[in-house]
Amino acid sequence: MFPLNAVIDIDKTCQTPVYLQIANKMIVQIKKGILKPGSKLPGTRDLSKMLNVHRQTIVAALDELDAQGWIEIVPYSGTYIKESMPEVRSKKLVSRDGQPLGIQNTGFTLIKNKFLPAPHFVKPYYLK
Repeated sequence: MFPLNAVIDIDKTCQTPVYLQIANKMIVQIKKGILKPGSKLPGTRDLSKMLNVHRQTIVAALDELDAQGWIEIVPYSGTYIKESMPEVRSKKLVSRDGQPLGIQNTGFTLIKNKFLPAPHFVKPYYLK
């Protein structure tokens, strides 16, 4: 197995949680082909020693990778890189004619308050 500590560096001062840093860097290694589809990952205890983090941090990172579809956790067997990568689609931000896409209407309506007058300037009391 490829030594993951050589390609996964963790910045504990970063605002991104450590488990997400690990998951994101593993995704990068899968996309680059360094972590091959079908290959078995080391166990959580070995990974935690390799990366010098708590085992639960590794469990959280693997759960995130599993939820995103990058790995498959097989009970009593191990954790494997999936043969097929998950489909990652980017969203279009503008339409063909250049108009922004997204929410066109708000989820609420504004009701004009008929009880309050329009704002106006009030002279401070000391300027009488």
